[in-house]
Amino acid sequence: MLFEKPLIVLCLLTISIILSIDIINSSSNTLVESANAQSTLDSIRGLQNGTAESTVDRSLIAKLLAHNLEDRLNKSAAILEITSRLPELKNVSYVNSIDPTLHGIPQDLDIEKRKIAQDILAADRDFELIFFLLPNGDMYLEEPYSRQQNLTRNNFAFRDYYKGALSTGETYLGNVIISASSGIPQTYIAVPVYSAGNNRDSDNATSLSGVWAGGLNLAVFSESLQSLNLTNQERIVYVDQHGQKIADSDKELLFNRNQNESFTDLQSFKNAVKGESGSIIEVINGTEMRVLYEPAKFYGTTWAVLLMQPYYSENNVTSTTNTVMQNGLVAGRGEEEEEEEEIFIAQNTSMSAPAPVRHPGQLPHEVVFALPLRDDGKIWSGRVTFTASKPIEAEILHIYNPQQPIDEKHGEPYHAILPGNRGVAISHLRDLVDVPIEINGTGISSGAFEFEGSALVFHKTSGEPFTVTYTVNAVAREINK
Repeated sequence: MLFEKPLIVLCLLTISIILSIDIINSSSNTLVESANAQSTLDSIRGLQNGTAESTVDRSLIAKLLAHNLEDRLNKSAAILEITSRLPELKNVSYVNSIDPTLHGIPQDLDIEKRKIAQDILAADRDFELIFFLLPNGDMYLEEPYSRQQNLTRNNFAFRDYYKGALSTGETYLGNVIISASSGIPQTYIAVPVYSAGNNRDSDNATSLSGVWAGGLNLAVFSESLQSLNLTNQERIVYVDQHGQKIADSDKELLFNRNQNESFTDLQSFKNAVKGESGSIIEVINGTEMRVLYEPAKFYGTTWAVLLMQPYYSENNVTSTTNTVMQNGLVAGRGEEEEEEEEIFIAQNTSMSAPAPVRHPGQLPHEVVFALPLRDDGKIWSGRVTFTASKPIEAEILHIYNPQQPIDEKHGEPYHAILPGNRGVAISHLRDLVDVPIEINGTGISSGAFEFEGSALVFHKTSGEPFTVTYTVNAVAREINK
């Protein structure tokens, strides 16, 4: 059939747009902005420039990496989904030319499909290979062609990504497996291709043309982690839903015999794949480690981001659990009793990063999270002093989850929707902007205040980058009403 150039150009233009701009999702009147891979890594490096490596910064780094991983997976999936709708993908004109010795069709056949696959590989470095399977699981073609030549089998109907794409009729992320063409760990995103519609419900089962899939370049994901300035024996890994390592910040552990190590037994992994965030002390290879964990969700699959660091119980910079003696002056308590409290004391200098939320018609705000968002039934209570390079605002965030719909008559408080569809109401302290201190002709913000809420953020609405030095002393307290 004729190669429809206008449609291909439009498709590739769409891919280019996906790769070059932030992915924006609308929720109510708020746009959730997810930074692209490089900007997220730059934001993390900005956090690492502080004077102290606090647990709050590490918690934020874990969250940023989880959001970044989700963005990368969604971006790659979107490319496959868009190209799967091209007429060139829906036709398998050379199925009779499949040669078992070539593990598919010859290199000079179905050039249109091969060209689309090559364009995807050129546009998205997160992909290592692109291939097309027939409805029965037989390999039709693969790019680069050298990978097709190296295949050790011709049918892949037994693979979970093939089964998942056909059973759900939707994009499917497979388990980490050992590639048949390279012999190294690999994971695949698969999209079913239908000749008569966009999904399995658009027609009957005979409309299936095949499965359009891409193998992720896990080495690139590891390179991203290895580019971070990790210190003090810290380590970050990406782990799939079965505990299999996807990427590793430690080059030695990535390429030695532990390449296929499993994290299945870690409680942090189990919590993360259940969709939970937090930190826990675990013994790993005989050493006590603090593990900060975050889920990374993609369709029906949840991966885990694990940030591991040696646990020092006497570290007065990181957040620790202390036994606090309370006396009888506290209302409702009798004689002296012990109570476990999570105390956070830190002194840090941080450069701002783009906010995870952007409002319609506004420039991206710049932020520094001094205390991360809690949605675990606790709030932060404490005091902070700070000085900043420019006039800034301070914001206290509160989990916003109305128990009943808010009507127009009453109106809603100022709020936003964060990544993960989490609502937060915002206490915006503008007096720190309106009355700045001026030193050598430059207005700065400097002050101290007490706070109660789910997160503490230094913020600049104009989008100008800034630097803030702060000392924070806070306790995490249980919400009892």
